[in-house]
Amino acid sequence: MTKQALYNQLPEKLTRTNPFILTEFHLPENQQLLDANMFTIGFHIMLKNFIEPYSLYYALQRNPNDTIVIEADIFQMDKSYLDILEGAIRVTPESGIPWKVTYQYNPPFLFSGKIILCTALKESNVRRRKAFKSICPNAHFI
Repeated sequence: MTKQALYNQLPEKLTRTNPFILTEFHLPENQQLLDANMFTIGFHIMLKNFIEPYSLYYALQRNPNDTIVIEADIFQMDKSYLDILEGAIRVTPESGIPWKVTYQYNPPFLFSGKIILCTALKESNVRRRKAFKSICPNAHFI
C-alpha cells in the first residue's frame, strides 16, 4: 500500500486509542506528504518542540478534543514525555475506561482528541522500543 493510500485512511482509522505514527519524518518527501494531507486530516494543533514535559501536558490540556500532530520525536525523548502521552492514548483493558493525562502535581484531565506522532525512526525501530509496546500498541504506521 502506498503512503498516500495510508494517509487516505487517516480520517476513518485515527481515534483516541489508535494514533498514527509517521516514520522517517526527517525525509522531505514524508514531510511534504503530511503537509499535502493536512486538510484531510483536519488537525487543529501542531506541536514542533518541547522545552520540558510540562509543555506537552499543557498543550494536551488546552486542546483536549482536538487532533494534534506532534512533530517533536517523542520516542527519542525523556520517559516523562512518554508517560504524558500514555495517559492521552491508553484505556484500561478490562473496562475500556480512558486513562487520564497526568504530570507531576498538575491536575489530571481526560484527553478525548486524536494524536499523530512523527519520528525519524523506521517502523521496525519504533516497534522494538519497550515504550511503544506499552503506550500505543494499536498505532497505525505510515
